[in-house]
Formats: sequence, structure tokens, C-alpha cells
Amino acid sequence: MTISFRPFPLSPIRVPWLAEITEFEWNDHFCDIQTKGPFAYWHHCHYISPEARDGHEGSLLRDIVEYELPFGFLGEIISKLAAERQFNSIFRTRQERTAELLALTLPSH
Repeated sequence: MTISFRPFPLSPIRVPWLAEITEFEWNDHFCDIQTKGPFAYWHHCHYISPEARDGHEGSLLRDIVEYELPFGFLGEIISKLAAERQFNSIFRTRQERTAELLALTLPSH
């Protein structure tokens, strides 16, 4: 999978990112690693599991991300100051978009 992203909001440049799916188990999870891109290390697993809430059967989507920025100690500082906030924003947006898409495809109760 090849994507590109802006390293900072409104950045005029895009950074390429190549990821490879390394694990896949139907109805359970898949994981990807970065093979080329901005991180010194990237491992991301997407898990799905059945879950009931308020008497309704459904699914729980959960992500586990392990990463390391380049530049050693400086990368750790950047991670604490900016990267974690950006990841939270990305995953919050994805959560909202997933809910929107599911609302379009699932019958209402």
C-alpha cells in the first residue's frame, strides 16, 4: 500500500509512505509495517471483535500502533509535542468517518 501525507497541516509538500500487510486473520485482525517512509519503526495492527452494547450486537474496532520517529532523542521530543496529538486527530477522524459510513449501510433500529 502506498500513500502520501502532509507532515504538518497546510504543508505544501507530501511525504511518501509504503506499508506492507504482514499479518491477516479473517474476522480478527490485520497488521502492517512501514517498509519506506517517515518513521524509524512502524507496526500497526487493526483488530475487530464482537461486542454488545445496550443490548445490541456489534463489533469493536481497535488499533494498536507501535512507532519510533527518526533522530533519536529529538524524535522522542517531537513525538511528545506533535506526533501523538496528530495520531489522535487522525484516529478520531477515522472513527467519525467509520460511524458515518456504517450509518449509511446499516438499517436503523
